[in-house]
Amino acid sequence: MYSMKFNNVYVKNSAESTTDEGLKDVFTEHGAKSKCFEFVNFEKTEDADETVKTLDGKEIEAQKVIKNITTTKMASALETAINRGRLNMKQIRELKEASIDFNSMISEKLRENLHKKTVDEIFSSGTGEFDEEEVYEKIPIDLNINAEKAKGVVHELARSRLSNSLIHAVALLRQRNQQGVV
Repeated sequence: MYSMKFNNVYVKNSAESTTDEGLKDVFTEHGAKSKCFEFVNFEKTEDADETVKTLDGKEIEAQKVIKNITTTKMASALETAINRGRLNMKQIRELKEASIDFNSMISEKLRENLHKKTVDEIFSSGTGEFDEEEVYEKIPIDLNINAEKAKGVVHELARSRLSNSLIHAVALLRQRNQQGVV
């Protein structure tokens, strides 16, 4: 028996003879209702791309075809890239410029973690440069995260780094047996 709770069911490996009406009939008997979206599968990515370009903005049964088709594979690939540190703010901005709805594909928690990682990298860069507008305004806007919460993360990282630097400095001075050090 299944004990997981979910609302959406993905049906795969159905026979080629399976029709939309046939699936609808089977699932309607069990209380399923249409959510007004469909998955369409193409054998070749080129065919999918050409279809999207051709149908972009056209109306089909009074509903506009969505311009940017995002898939669970894309969301999964983005999450993996973020978790492995392979996606930076420049790349995220490029995705957004290409009309990829990054914010709806990636959880807020993961976007907050990306912000923290980005700020930590800025602190670790060794340049001593800190662009307040970038860190406090632009990055939170690009990641669609709470600006005040983001500011708190920046301050916490700065405090932590300062504390670690002071501890390290005291340890070095103690090693050199400098007088006047606690």
